[in-house]
Amino acid sequence: MTQEKTIVIGAGPGGASAAIYLARFNQQVTLFDAGKTIRGRTAWAYELENVLGFTKPLPGPDFLHNIDQQLKRFDIDKREETVTAVTKTPEGRFMVNTDKPAHYLADYVIVAVGVHDVMPDAPDVYDYFGKSVFPCAACNWYQTKGCKTAIITNSDMGLITARAFNAMQKGSALCVLPDRPDTAFSRDLVVLAESEGIAVHSSPLICFNGENGKLHSVTLANGANLNLDILYTRLGVKRHDIFLNAETLVVDRDQDGYIKVNFETLESSVPNLFAVGPCNTGPDQIIIAAGQGASAAMVIHDRILTNLGI
Repeated sequence: MTQEKTIVIGAGPGGASAAIYLARFNQQVTLFDAGKTIRGRTAWAYELENVLGFTKPLPGPDFLHNIDQQLKRFDIDKREETVTAVTKTPEGRFMVNTDKPAHYLADYVIVAVGVHDVMPDAPDVYDYFGKSVFPCAACNWYQTKGCKTAIITNSDMGLITARAFNAMQKGSALCVLPDRPDTAFSRDLVVLAESEGIAVHSSPLICFNGENGKLHSVTLANGANLNLDILYTRLGVKRHDIFLNAETLVVDRDQDGYIKVNFETLESSVPNLFAVGPCNTGPDQIIIAAGQGASAAMVIHDRILTNLGI
């Protein structure tokens, strides 16, 4: 009897966890890793300290290196290729194409690709990313809670984030800044934010001021300089799951483009296609992605056993 096969797309915490669980069940698994060309949030993380078992903060690249070393302990067909398309064959299997001149067939697919945060339209922004500029409050607010902090946004979500910061600790967020001159915030939210001591600016940020990744101020288009230590971005994300082309494989998504899944199984609207981590509609955290990867792998393992009559 031919062994059923799983392809895992993405070798970050979610994908690696899924691949390891499948390999430990002696299931056939191919893991695609595009980490050298597509960097997810973990690769950009300056310090990780909210993952169980960490005795001290660990840089994201070091964490990914540890995962890669762990993967080598198992019988996993790991390939450094970028997936370009996923389609269905007439027989109902998945065909996966990559940037290499080959295609791969599988009975199950786990999509475990991350997202890329949209950064402010200012020069040298990546010099500050992970040191003074952060996209994730759940990851970094605790470390930065005593610093002079602003939120940069083009939507009301930034004002909501600033109010949430101040609910956790009064004065955590000093102000909200737009990234574009045409940004329009809800007047009611502006009034609420300002009543809680949060300044809401209308002039967009144009320049970071600091050295060695440490911010000391930002300059606005109107010439104002604001003394700040930390900037949180709420400018949205770019997804890396564009290989799921609606013309060839229709997957249900929410209004922001995230893949809808049944969170009991992590299965999408396409049978036997799973989505774990930042590409689905759930929370975006390393420990959650890893848990989802393990859960999806266990569901697939159970299905394979069921198909064997076990």
